[in-house]
Amino acid sequence: ESQPLSVLSPTNGTQIILPKTLNGEKGSLVVEAAHHRSDIDVHWHLDQEFLGTTREHHQMLVSAPTGSHLLTLVDGEGHRATLNFELVSGQ
Repeated sequence: ESQPLSVLSPTNGTQIILPKTLNGEKGSLVVEAAHHRSDIDVHWHLDQEFLGTTREHHQMLVSAPTGSHLLTLVDGEGHRATLNFELVSGQ
């Protein structure tokens, strides 16, 4: 049976180099998720810190320091999806 909530991108276990913005700061990672129901809230947590809630279009900009991170998404019915990723410093 397929899960109602899933992370679409990036893929689990990926190493990501974030480009710098025009003002020289580290950019943000865009994470996309999907839910079978369009009318449900999805709550986003990075390393157990609440980031925000989405409905219908599940996208979130994630800013984090270099290193390994765990993103956890939870819907209003308790379904979970997780994403392990590593941010690496670029040159």
